[in-house]
Amino acid sequence: MAEKELIKIGYIAESSIGDELKIPDKKFDGRNIARKSVADDKLVNVSSIASNAITNAMMTDDSIKQAELDYETATLAFGSADTEKTATVTSGSIIIGVYSSVVTSTPTYGELKLAISGTTLTGTRSASPGGTASITYVVILLKS
Repeated sequence: MAEKELIKIGYIAESSIGDELKIPDKKFDGRNIARKSVADDKLVNVSSIASNAITNAMMTDDSIKQAELDYETATLAFGSADTEKTATVTSGSIIIGVYSSVVTSTPTYGELKLAISGTTLTGTRSASPGGTASITYVVILLKS
């Protein structure tokens, strides 16, 4: 719709830079569309919203920001002869990252494969750390 048409039916107020916003007094389909103020019943008093009264399910998908990120961590500690470790996690969680938090001695190189089934996170190394070495991984998961 062209701007002139929007102004004609009252969706855009006529204004210019530096001027106060002015809504034209016009009628559309027999109704007066000009509104000089907002009634008190249309205003939301933020202090009237109870703490934690709004849940994630009530918000649109793009309204969750960094502070609301719901995550958990799980620790997998591999001893010198271990190739598989498990940890309990929340059902439906998604792996979003992993890092090694503790490494002792010089472990044998091994790739880490992660999988979740139900509430069990399984970490499998392609080779055990070997000798007196150990390695601990921290897995970051996004809760569902």
